[in-house]
Amino acid sequence: MVVRRPLAHSLKLAGTPGLIRTWGLTGSSGLGSSRLRPNPYFGKTLIRKITTGLQMQDISLVSFSGVFSLRDGVSEEEFLPRLHAFLQHFIDVGFANHYRIMRREALDGFGKTLPAFTYRGELVYTDLERELAAYEYVKQRGEPVHSLHVAMNSMVKPDADFF
Repeated sequence: MVVRRPLAHSLKLAGTPGLIRTWGLTGSSGLGSSRLRPNPYFGKTLIRKITTGLQMQDISLVSFSGVFSLRDGVSEEEFLPRLHAFLQHFIDVGFANHYRIMRREALDGFGKTLPAFTYRGELVYTDLERELAAYEYVKQRGEPVHSLHVAMNSMVKPDADFF
């Protein structure tokens, strides 16, 4: 059973005020659990500054994002476990740190130039090398990632887009 708990307030995606509100589900490594749980935060890229005497250093995470809608007749309850299994696999094999899945709530006057989509997903990596390695891993079509990808992707409309 998937429990959805909306956040108490809306959070905005930088550059598109009010376009996407998170209610999403997230997965992460290092917590000893692969269960779905409410998403406690929101943001495209996490960046923090570390100040050490004479230098300032940026530490950022790399994200692979996609916007998509489900095929007609596919329910969220059917789809989310497949998406979770696919994204969690990247964490389990050591490529990614965590992921977010958000449902779009279109607001009047915002997002007119965006393609139609219902969901936005984000898989977060510690660095570009891990993201590129994960991409190559999927391209090889080895198991189990190929089966997980097909199971999830078969429920998504073909006009999905990734960035």
